[in-house]
Amino acid sequence: MTNRIELAAVLDRNKIPAGKEHTGYLLIKIRGIAAKKSKRLPLNLSFVLDRSGSMEGDKLEYTKQALATCINNLEAKDIQSLVLFDDQVEVLMPPAHLTNKDLAKQMIRQVWARGLTNLSGGVSRGARLVEQNLGPEYVSRIIVLTDGQANQGITDPAGLTKLAAKISKKGIGVTLIGVGEDFNEELLMAMAEGGRGNFYYIEEPDQIPAIFEQELHGLLQVVGQNLELTVAGLNIKTAFGYEPVAEEGRLRFLLPDLYSGEEKILLLQFTLPALSPGEHKLAVLQCKYLDGESLEEQTLTLPVDIYSGEGEEYTGQAPDLEVQSQVCRYQITEAQKEAMARADAGEFTQAKSLLQETLEEMRPLAETDGEVAEGIMMMESSLEYLQEENYHKSGRKNLNYARYKTQKNRR
Repeated sequence: MTNRIELAAVLDRNKIPAGKEHTGYLLIKIRGIAAKKSKRLPLNLSFVLDRSGSMEGDKLEYTKQALATCINNLEAKDIQSLVLFDDQVEVLMPPAHLTNKDLAKQMIRQVWARGLTNLSGGVSRGARLVEQNLGPEYVSRIIVLTDGQANQGITDPAGLTKLAAKISKKGIGVTLIGVGEDFNEELLMAMAEGGRGNFYYIEEPDQIPAIFEQELHGLLQVVGQNLELTVAGLNIKTAFGYEPVAEEGRLRFLLPDLYSGEEKILLLQFTLPALSPGEHKLAVLQCKYLDGESLEEQTLTLPVDIYSGEGEEYTGQAPDLEVQSQVCRYQITEAQKEAMARADAGEFTQAKSLLQETLEEMRPLAETDGEVAEGIMMMESSLEYLQEENYHKSGRKNLNYARYKTQKNRR
């Protein structure tokens, strides 16, 4: 069977001086091979919608439009359910194949806003509905939309993140969509990370249908589920892109589903002791996933070697440009993170200065590297958010969302 996922690794330098300690970067790429036409897996979805009082008006109306668009794009083989939550949780549509789309859309039009925000109750109920049809023959996902703070049920961020992670271990992805100025973006990002799903920030309600369509489009093109990457034998200093689970002698990354044509990127900074001259095994990468067509578990294994020696060949090797570009992208996210921390403390002048200094350092690279140029444009737009008058409203969310998309290699 032709493998539908490619695993590749690139070192910033694969030749290093012998007898010296070394710090380097390993770029790992996992790519879903775009298929012209292939049989797709049916979807097992639960839409979990915040219907609290703050959703009244445009937010709720555009959400209804988004759901109608999703229904129009699903087929009879797909299963959909719909959960509404405020301080109470209601199942408006139990899990069912979409044989009567008009009836489903009519039910959605009757939704109205009320009450508080029991986020944990809505997520838990959506997961239980998806579990009724859970199996490798389906792509299973809950898609949660909220505009507010969790103030009923589980309200502790750590508890909510743990809930999302528990659901993902069953094979159900958890995608979070935050709307407006009042939700906690740090919480929704953490839940998406733990739930092996995606996070979206919607500033204006009229963006809701497009985001729903974007998420649905990806789910219709899944090539690999239950994606897991392990890196063994490497002393890793920092991991960029996704949070690892540390195990004895290795790191394990639990990744969201991989779509056709998508590329997930991880960057690892590692350290090496002084090596004797010769070839050395640096690490072994292993990627496991459930193939989206055959439903068979596949394993890709890739050894990574490094060479040490003496002379100009080993001491003067130029860094790989692709790895260097990704290092710059992650330096941008780290600068944004530090700038946010200073702005959170009210130090807006220092936050701006930090970003401006990072911009000037990277401008020379932007002349020859489109990825870095894009990152610099994003940082320049970030400066406008570091204004005290709007930072704690939409500004912080815009800055944080830009950082999130760079981390996840999303445009």
